[in-house]
Amino acid sequence: MYLTDIVRALPIKYTQGTDNYKILLNKKFDFNLISGDDGLFKGTTFDSNKNILIIENFVIEIKNNLLYFPNNYVIPIPKTIEDYVNIMYIFNISIFWSNKIISELEPIDYLPQNKIPEYYKELLVLMDKEHEIFF
Repeated sequence: MYLTDIVRALPIKYTQGTDNYKILLNKKFDFNLISGDDGLFKGTTFDSNKNILIIENFVIEIKNNLLYFPNNYVIPIPKTIEDYVNIMYIFNISIFWSNKIISELEPIDYLPQNKIPEYYKELLVLMDKEHEIFF
């Protein structure tokens, strides 16, 4: 059920590509912006003392403006949030939008294109308006 699920951050090509999503993804990448209680992503922590980024139980070391993944991949620090989302997607590391993003954006902004009709069907059912389902 998408109304209560956590929402995976996806590259823009898998979404509707709305202006709101583009604005969000074009923000300059900052470790403090993506982590913590007010961060963009759930379960993401940046420890500046140890120079590590923790995504759930996945630890990425940060040295000399590079990200060192446990599987011996080394990449430059992303320039934008979009770069970060794309990198995590390519490495198959699931990152999830925080409640802040889910409350500020519309589902059409961040959900995969093929899941948007399902989301709205579920919403109508919860509102006891399933008779209004038209797709």
